[in-house]
Amino acid sequence: MPWLEITSVHAKTGAPLAHNRLLTHQRWSAANVSQVAPAGRGRWKIANEHTNVITTKGYHVEQNFGHGKHSLAALLLRLNLLALLFHPVMQGCDDKEALLRQTLGRRQTFFDDIRAFTRSMVFEHWHHLMDCMIRGLELESKLDTG
Repeated sequence: MPWLEITSVHAKTGAPLAHNRLLTHQRWSAANVSQVAPAGRGRWKIANEHTNVITTKGYHVEQNFGHGKHSLAALLLRLNLLALLFHPVMQGCDDKEALLRQTLGRRQTFFDDIRAFTRSMVFEHWHHLMDCMIRGLELESKLDTG
């Protein structure tokens, strides 16, 4: 299986900025390595950004979360990753959630508000919670007019 090492250096000083290795099934040669290398760097960047989201944006997952086959930590990690994947779907399908996310800005703020509401109130279902948050932020007019 072919592999490739990439070292990015500062244009003026030559100091190393990043070092990556790429293991791929793609066939590459001197002619196409300039196309394969950025793809590998892009895959690393996407993985790194997802790690950043799950560790800093309200999912409460640390990088050393624990990964035993029979451990609670592995189950919790899977649930957090499922939430990470499901939230964009909810935002795309639920106009109320999309409005709240847009208004509140940070995902962490949205989660904190949900946490605050559900500590002291019981909601029959998700839409009741979203309606309560929209009323509290006085966003009814934005929902009606789109």
